[in-house]
Amino acid sequence: MDKQTKNLDSNRWTFLPPAEPEGVELDSDAEAELLKQGALLGSYGASDADMAESLAESLKHLNLSPDEANGVLFRTLVRLGAYRHALDRCIASVPPAEEMFRMYLRCLFHCGEPRRALEEIGVRKEQMSDRSESEAFWAQLERLELLARLTLDEKGEEISAEPRSLQETITVIRLAVEYGQIAVATKLAAAGTAHAKPPQTSDPHLACALIRALYAEGYLDLAKEQLARLGHGFLRDNRSPFRETAYIYGEMLHDDGLYDEAAAIFESLAATCPDMAEARFAAGSCYLQAALSRLAGRISLYRPDETERAKIDKHLNELNQALEIISTVPWHTEWTYAQRRNFPRKDDDHRPH
Repeated sequence: MDKQTKNLDSNRWTFLPPAEPEGVELDSDAEAELLKQGALLGSYGASDADMAESLAESLKHLNLSPDEANGVLFRTLVRLGAYRHALDRCIASVPPAEEMFRMYLRCLFHCGEPRRALEEIGVRKEQMSDRSESEAFWAQLERLELLARLTLDEKGEEISAEPRSLQETITVIRLAVEYGQIAVATKLAAAGTAHAKPPQTSDPHLACALIRALYAEGYLDLAKEQLARLGHGFLRDNRSPFRETAYIYGEMLHDDGLYDEAAAIFESLAATCPDMAEARFAAGSCYLQAALSRLAGRISLYRPDETERAKIDKHLNELNQALEIISTVPWHTEWTYAQRRNFPRKDDDHRPH
């Protein structure tokens, strides 16, 4: 904890001043550093309230106006998944900037306020005199408007809405998971699309979209449940989106210590999908981990003498060095702090609720 400390007397988390000289102008690197500091505090068990207080204190050491500091704090808290504190602490009025407005809507969805989100989207669209000035932003607003209506419909507030195509359904499934509306995403994936000819239910493409979205956002247990429902037939299909789903399944097996099974999946993907180069590194990691596990088991079972143990230690060092090399290749999914908050909770887990 070189840059962070906990004051045991006051039971408050505080930041030491940034390493840069006081008065530094904020840039992306400084904001990224704040994000790292917040994630570190969260990993040590700090509540969202203490995290927000500590980040605000740290911002006092930067040469920022109150409005600028408030904006930085808001963006950082949203990226840390502290949505309620971002909303209550930082938002006095609806932010005009597109990025800030999207973050504001994310907070409303995660805080259970879809009707307020729907109203704000309507106001924002009315304020846009010419949608052609920001066609992409308008399209995002329309998708979020649909998500708000679907969320209200799921809550029984009888606002009829549905995606108009298979591709839009897949997009909204991803968006729903990203904005914390798991029930909406699950319902869309299970219902299929009425616009298909002939109409389909439980479309495997939608199931794969749901699995990928859940896994990407850290809902690992829910992704495993959906994989179990889908079955393993997709492992024999090397087309998209099945190969991406198979890759996720391989990662899950790897993380559960089932290295041989995971390696088989990655080897199959590498053989049938030459453009999926990361699968070869994934398989290599599985083989190395399996070898390490076998050597560790040999030590435990046979209790080798000093000479034999020295040979085993040499092999262990070589395997670990090879693993370090493979780890430089981003073959495995990485999650942000906000996404890791969605991981299955453990008894010794101190993450804030």
